[in-house]
Amino acid sequence: MIKPRGNVSHGRKDIDAAKGTNIGWYRRSFALSDEDRNKTLWVEFDGVYRNSLVWINGHFLGRYRSGYNSFQYDITRFWAALHAHKLPAVSFLKAPGYQDGHAGYSDPLLEQQFLVATINELMKSPEWNHIAIIIAYDDSDGWYDHVMSPILNQSQTIYDVFTGSGSTGTNSPLGGFQGRAGYGPRLPLLVISPFAKQNFVDHTITDQSSILRFIEDNWKLGRIGDGSFDALAGSLLNTFDFDHRDEPDRRLFLDANTGEPYGF
Repeated sequence: MIKPRGNVSHGRKDIDAAKGTNIGWYRRSFALSDEDRNKTLWVEFDGVYRNSLVWINGHFLGRYRSGYNSFQYDITRFWAALHAHKLPAVSFLKAPGYQDGHAGYSDPLLEQQFLVATINELMKSPEWNHIAIIIAYDDSDGWYDHVMSPILNQSQTIYDVFTGSGSTGTNSPLGGFQGRAGYGPRLPLLVISPFAKQNFVDHTITDQSSILRFIEDNWKLGRIGDGSFDALAGSLLNTFDFDHRDEPDRRLFLDANTGEPYGF
């Protein structure tokens, strides 16, 4: 846990007084104790009104657009841990907003730069022989998909209209929690690993919580419970081939700007 110091400052600046538009800022210092070094650390916000930009020690952590929801940023030095051969068993990396591929403020080429630079660095490390990279997306970001996903979890609220007024199916929802009908639009999910099957497209129905299920199954952690979607999640195991791990090393390096291969 990082304990905040007492020196706190905040304020705001009007951008367009006629429209009531302004920018607010908040600054606080943190003390890192010796016992916290080499641990996984994060900063957590109970809520920020809207469209926040978070910096720490001059480094941009990320942008969070939703208001009044809690969110957090891992501030552990991922690359330092990699180069020191101290990577945790599981890490989640999120691209900065301008590189996350979201329609409107990012694009596929900026997204490509983040992905390629990250994957190239991991492939160059000795840890690569034990790594599985899973690339996933949190929503469709407005991109259209012409194929509807199956409705694995149904819902009956006033906002559900898919199968009738106040209804998306008639079955009881997972855990009794309404308003979570799904799945939604299809999303890409890619597995890059020495253990990944080659030239293979998996048709297993999966979702984001399939990643969580993979972690749970690999480390025998069990399901979260209380209506969590990992109870319904399809398995990712069909994307892997663990029987050929001793085959010659296969690495493909791409140019982050062009996407063209430059080394094997």
